[in-house]
Amino acid sequence: MVEQEALQALGGFGEWIWGDDAETTVFALAFGDGKTLIFRFVVDQTEPESLATRVVNFFHGLKTINTRARFLGWASMLTKIWSSVATVWDECSDEPTVEDPDVVIDIYEARLTDNAPPQIMWKICHEVDLFNKYAYLLLPQDQLLVKQPTNTVDFKDLVRQHQLGGRGCTTLAHMPSSPQTKYVFKGIDFRTFLFGYESGHIREEVKIFYRSMELVCNMPPHPNVMFPA
Repeated sequence: MVEQEALQALGGFGEWIWGDDAETTVFALAFGDGKTLIFRFVVDQTEPESLATRVVNFFHGLKTINTRARFLGWASMLTKIWSSVATVWDECSDEPTVEDPDVVIDIYEARLTDNAPPQIMWKICHEVDLFNKYAYLLLPQDQLLVKQPTNTVDFKDLVRQHQLGGRGCTTLAHMPSSPQTKYVFKGIDFRTFLFGYESGHIREEVKIFYRSMELVCNMPPHPNVMFPA
């Protein structure tokens, strides 16, 4: 993708962009070097020409009379989003807490001096309250209605390869100890929660996921069906 040239040059790949219901925020999910990071652009009404405000207004289709606060088109906005992620990727991805499960990385512009041009900056934000709401939605494993116990794998132990098509966050992955053994992760991750929590739709997503898990776990064994780990 032309829009992702800067990010792909670093070995990264932009996987998904979405906005919030309040039309004040745009999220961007990127993967690279075995890490999946969520970036965020938040509108600043006091800075109509700032990067974050321009991204939010264009993505949500909000009108502005300031021609300098617009993008030429969708491709132009995507290029700016992913090039901004590429600008901060090396520095922020090395931070020791960047892979904490509640982390969202804000991207914004700031001037180092009054007369200096704006620079792209980043800040790690721990969204503890939102993450706690996400975790609260997930049932304990022992409440799944399955006929036999299932093995568990810590999500942090999975090495993601790339996102697959289809519903939700289906991702091809493997364990560090066995790269040749492929797994498919399908579940409700924090990104999925951020996409649907405002409307309440996430509750239905969770119900659908658990119903599908129970269906697969209770199916008779078959050589062409891998039992969930």
